[in-house]
This record gives sequence, C-alpha cells and structure tokens, in this order.
Amino acid sequence: MKIALMTSQETWAGFFIQRWLSRLRVEGIEIGCVVVDENRTRRANPLSHMLSVAKQQSKVAKSSLPGALLRLVVFRLWLNFGRRGEAVTVADLPEAIPSFRVPSLNSAEAVEAVRACGCDASCLLGARILTQSTIQGLGHIVLNGHASDPRFVRGRPPVFWEVLNRNRQICLTVHQAVQKLDAGPIYGQRLQDIIYCGGIAATIGATMEQARTKMTDLFAEVLIGIHGRTVTSIEFNPGPVRTVPRISQLIRAEILCRRRSKQIHAGYRR
Repeated sequence: MKIALMTSQETWAGFFIQRWLSRLRVEGIEIGCVVVDENRTRRANPLSHMLSVAKQQSKVAKSSLPGALLRLVVFRLWLNFGRRGEAVTVADLPEAIPSFRVPSLNSAEAVEAVRACGCDASCLLGARILTQSTIQGLGHIVLNGHASDPRFVRGRPPVFWEVLNRNRQICLTVHQAVQKLDAGPIYGQRLQDIIYCGGIAATIGATMEQARTKMTDLFAEVLIGIHGRTVTSIEFNPGPVRTVPRISQLIRAEILCRRRSKQIHAGYRR
C-alpha cells in the first residue's frame, strides 16, 4: 500500500514521517509522496483571499457577507493577540520521499503528483477542504482529520464549540473525505483533553498542539487497520456545520475559558 501525504502544514508532514515511517514500512505501507499546499492565492492577495473565505462562510452560516467578513476579521485578530508564544517542532521532509509544492491541493498539479507516484490512498493533514473534482481525480480513498466528533459539529474552528458547550474534551476523528463537509464514514476516533490555559486563543493553541501527536498516531493506526483489513468504517448522522463564531459567542467562550482556567489553577494550589 502506498500513500500520499497532502498537507498545508509541512512541519506536520515531516513529524508524521519522522514518527511513523519505519513502523509503516514494517506493516507494508510506503509513503509515496508529500504534496505541500503553498496557498499562493492567499500569499499573492491576502485581502482577496479573506473576502473569498468570508463569502464561503456567509453561505454556510446563511448570513450577510459584511457580517461574515466582520466575524472573520475579529476572530483572527482575537486569536493573534491572545495566542501564547509557542515552540514549533520542525521536522524536515526526507529527500528520499518525493515532495511537490503546488499552488493548491485542489490544483491539477496536486492530483497529477499523487497519481504519478502510484498512491493507493491519501491523508489530508491540515485545514484544507478538497473539492469533489479533486477527490474524484485522485481515484482512491482520502482520509481527513477532523478535530471534533462530526456527529457533534462539522467545520471549524477546532476546540471552540466544545468550549462553548462546556465540554472537557474534544474527539479527534479520522474519516473519509467526501463531497459533503466532514460527513464521510468514520475510521477512528480518540479523545483529547481541552487544555484550559487562559483565554480562548491560548486554549485552542495549547489543545491543538497536544492533539497533533494523537491525530498523527490515529492516522497511522487507521492506515495500518485499513491495510490489514482490521478496521471498519462507521456511517453516522452528520452534525451541524459551524464557521467562524459570532462576536457574542467569542466573548462568551473567552469568559468560559478564563473561568475554567482559574478553577483549574486554584485546584492545583490546594
């Protein structure tokens, strides 16, 4: 079995390879290539890209474009100002594995690269949504990582909706990517504690930093299970699709995070 790692986060792909390359080979699974999304549209014209994202989210949320754009700007600023300085573990891509840089994972170049390497499956690492034409063009199963239980919520942002629901954990999910967002059959799940550590931005950052290792391991375990035919997929009733929250929801989540963080720290001091 040969797989492709399709990612918008090159460091995650490097971490995956560093952690699992040897074990996957023992299991008869080869990493055929890495395809890195350079997101050239966003780099070339960030304002146009943000407007495009806001248009997509206004359709999902059934709201006005100005309202969606305002929520997007406020949310990104809130995360940037509230996020702690985090150490990023850099794991370079090995030269022995072919790597390709493409303008988008939905580009013809991305599909051609994966097909040229003769891959039997693809793993989607990072927050990218593949179009139906891309999924069909790849011609094999595409596994996607979703940082929530899709029966609870689909879409984004990660961790946020669990915080708003006063949950103590998120449910990491690896499922098949299909045309309908985060609605494909589930192949594996694993719980991850929410790391309450101040406001919502720091909480999301700390939780997702810790979740990356668990999600990496979950991807690998699912691949081994699929190859060995020891794992079966689970159909489910998809939950609601969420996008960037309203400002009132953002304020409420900030209050809940800070309150929960104080409770935890007070408990440690006792």
